[in-house]
Amino acid sequence: MRTDLVTAYLIHDWLTAHAPALADQWEVPAHEQAMGMAGKLKGILDGVEAQVTGQNMVAHNAIAYWGLNKAVLVAGGTPTPLSPKVDELLFWSDANADAVAEAEAAGYSAQVVDVREPDDLGKLSVAESLVTTGLFHFLPDEAAKGMFGALVTTDVKTIVFNHFRLPGDAPQDAALHEAIGQYVQLGISVYPRDSAMVETVIPKGWQITEALPQGDVIRRDERVGEHFADHIAWFDVYRIDRA
Repeated sequence: MRTDLVTAYLIHDWLTAHAPALADQWEVPAHEQAMGMAGKLKGILDGVEAQVTGQNMVAHNAIAYWGLNKAVLVAGGTPTPLSPKVDELLFWSDANADAVAEAEAAGYSAQVVDVREPDDLGKLSVAESLVTTGLFHFLPDEAAKGMFGALVTTDVKTIVFNHFRLPGDAPQDAALHEAIGQYVQLGISVYPRDSAMVETVIPKGWQITEALPQGDVIRRDERVGEHFADHIAWFDVYRIDRA
């Protein structure tokens, strides 16, 4: 199943409710199984539409906030109205050829890049920065280390990604505890980390330059940021650089 389309259906629902002009200009590729899973998630995860919409906003806003140059979107999935603008990316990438075709149809330069395949990593060598969301918090430590290790074999200088926060005992973290538990019940493993834990999975010679609550990044969005003024995100956003 294409999990990017599950996310896309949830984003479309959020846009329909809060930014209908954006929803009206976008048709999610038809996928019955993904639509069914999106409906299931809405039924058990309160507020999931806002959370995944916020996640989808990270790439565009991170590129602008940090002034990233020669940026490539990794594991971009299908484009949405909240994706980075065409001229903000060197190219769009995903392991799924259908998602890449959808990005090309939306006007992006796009390439199939499976970061698990060494032969594909050379395609990223032209990038100075990589941006990805919804990836590392689904990987256990060894897999996350391997993924980071693969990405830094290129000449990239900066990687920006979001990550499930490690929830604490504060009342505002109750929803995050619930969300993680529900993902587990669905058979989806989630690996929340704080910054100290993230430091253990990034490669030697790299450092966390900045870590922000995701809400601080997406509130800057010129299109729908005002809807996230009081948003408590499940995620943090990290920028790591070569030391």
